[in-house]
Amino acid sequence: EPRVSLLRVDARVLRIGEASRAFSGRVVLRASKLRELELNARELQTESVRLEQGSVHVQSLSAADTSFVELDLSSEHSVLSEFDSVGCRMQLCNYVSLIGGRVEASLLTICEGTVGRVYGTIVGSSSLDGAYEADDSNFENSRFGANSNTQVISFQSTFNSAALCDELQLLALNASSGIKCSDCDQGFERGQRACELPNPGLDPSPVQANYCAALPAKRHLPQCDPTLPARMRKR
Repeated sequence: EPRVSLLRVDARVLRIGEASRAFSGRVVLRASKLRELELNARELQTESVRLEQGSVHVQSLSAADTSFVELDLSSEHSVLSEFDSVGCRMQLCNYVSLIGGRVEASLLTICEGTVGRVYGTIVGSSSLDGAYEADDSNFENSRFGANSNTQVISFQSTFNSAALCDELQLLALNASSGIKCSDCDQGFERGQRACELPNPGLDPSPVQANYCAALPAKRHLPQCDPTLPARMRKR
């Protein structure tokens, strides 16, 4: 298959493929720093790489120890581990797994029909739309459901200064998740869209979850629909 491999490259401009005709092969980047990108390809693999400014549009993205800075990024199959996303616009579809990363000042959209699985990741000052399953993650000063239908299922994750917007259709928390809101839109408040998941096999949190002031002022939220998924990753 066609292949482009770069190792220990520091380049100001990188162009591979075109929006109307993507490169049909695999692009492999290792131990490199690349700026002003225009990358359109079938597959992108990165390791110990910094990608800064421009656009990356691929069918498959596998990234480890990679920094994405001020990028417009889209992918149909995404596995990102030990990554940074700063000031990016990310649209991820079909399969999304974000592991041990940091997302800052970014717009993250998960395509309709896809669940973005977020493990051990810190998200700050960002806007999230789409469906998410969050596990052992921390969300700070971020908005949920500002632009499109959004659902969040949380296992042992925390939400601080969260803005729950009108398009957030579901917020499902297990007993070990906590949330403090900075704002709740009236649509979310009226719709009673928050619920509590069962907590089988887990010790209860020693600290009571701090729910939004707009949500029911009681120790527990209503129980979630039992058809919601069980925790994906066992402890």
